[in-house]
Amino acid sequence: MYSAVIVKEGGAIDIAIAKGLNFCWKRFVIAKEIFHGILDSDEYHNMDVFSHLESVLATFPDAEKKATPSVAAEFLAEVATMEFFFPYERRLSELKVAPELRNYPGMAQRYRIPLVKVERYLSDEYMESLRPFA
Repeated sequence: MYSAVIVKEGGAIDIAIAKGLNFCWKRFVIAKEIFHGILDSDEYHNMDVFSHLESVLATFPDAEKKATPSVAAEFLAEVATMEFFFPYERRLSELKVAPELRNYPGMAQRYRIPLVKVERYLSDEYMESLRPFA
């Protein structure tokens, strides 16, 4: 876990982030936690973090498992963060370059987001599944 958001009464938020994150990860997780504060329903604001982490870890590797509402909220906050920093239309234009010429580390640096997120969100699977929302 890199970060957590605490939503206070009245909607104010506190964000806790792990030590030792580089600039891109700090920026990404802070934005993601802000989106949690905006998007999540009240029931997720005081949830058991360990149960939530177990649900996330049990769901994401297995496409056959149904995500719990809190896991779905986790995914939505991440997608919102990616759309904010590296919108779908920009990802499409980055993919117009021949595959052998694509510079994923350069894109990560240019958009200041973690390389693993660039690689995941430019994958055929993610691009196709997010296409209807663009």
